Amino acid sequence: MEWMIIRHGETAGNAKKQYIGVTDQPLTKQGIRELKEKKARGCYSEAQKALELGAGLFVSPMLRCRETAELIFPGTPYTLIPELREMDFGEFEGKSYMDLSQNPEYQKWIDSNGELPFPGGESKETFKNRILRGVDRIREIMEGDARADGEARADGGTKGDAKANGGVRADRDTGPDGTPAKTAVIVAHGGTIMAANQIFNNGEFYDGLTENGGIRKYTG
Repeated sequence: MEWMIIRHGETAGNAKKQYIGVTDQPLTKQGIRELKEKKARGCYSEAQKALELGAGLFVSPMLRCRETAELIFPGTPYTLIPELREMDFGEFEGKSYMDLSQNPEYQKWIDSNGELPFPGGESKETFKNRILRGVDRIREIMEGDARADGEARADGGTKGDAKANGGVRADRDTGPDGTPAKTAVIVAHGGTIMAANQIFNNGEFYDGLTENGGIRKYTG
């Protein structure tokens, strides 16, 4: 499968460099403007084309992600995937580096290179496993829609019929083994992309750091 993952636009917490995970913030005016500029420059044209050809659109249920998806892909139906939510930062939620600079628990977390769980929140491993469950959920949805598409054609239906009924066309391209490749377009969080970098690239968590409105592509 192909995965195109977009980080939501800027929120007030992002602008203040705060840890914002479970807080349900909307986009800022600046965030909206930046997303519109990126769209005008064609940053999301490949994802838009994939959706037009039958890719699935999957979104974190947080407001900032829903607003981003609706701004970039207006009128496109999407499926909410709760497992794609941002990491729970626990006691650090809503605080910036400066706010926490004298906090001994924060210093311990820094000294561990971010390996310790957030106090009262999630660990990287727990978070990655949650994101992996979301990825598996998307795979199941895509495979189910692909089967429905195939059944529609077997019964004399068309690919267009399957898409009109909410199906995801599975024959946009072919994978290395010649089987149909499926594409998922995801709008989620910076943490979601960092976890995806581990899941799909076997890379380091923080190598997946992505700017607001940025997009990463993975295969797997």
